[in-house]
Amino acid sequence: MSRRWVTAVGGSVTFIAAGVGGVAGGKIWDTPLWGWLSFVGALLAGALATAWVALRTTDPASPPTAGAGGAGHQGDNTIGSVTASEGGTAVGVNYGDVRSSGPGSA
Repeated sequence: MSRRWVTAVGGSVTFIAAGVGGVAGGKIWDTPLWGWLSFVGALLAGALATAWVALRTTDPASPPTAGAGGAGHQGDNTIGSVTASEGGTAVGVNYGDVRSSGPGSA
């Protein structure tokens, strides 16, 4: 299930459960304070559960990422030069032509 659906369904179920909790809290105790406290408590618990599930749901339609936090790329892209910093190794590929820079590269 996508994050959008998890959020929509979780929000709907949370609001319905909070409403039922608020009414039940108001009927069990004869003061509106407990009804409101039940409503707010159920609303917060449902919101936290929905957020927890939504954050751990992977969206199958999300684009691929390259590297740590990089964005994937599709289409034509020509690499002019490849540089490495702090002794690391960098590799670039142009349609089968591999260019490498770093320790041990020619």
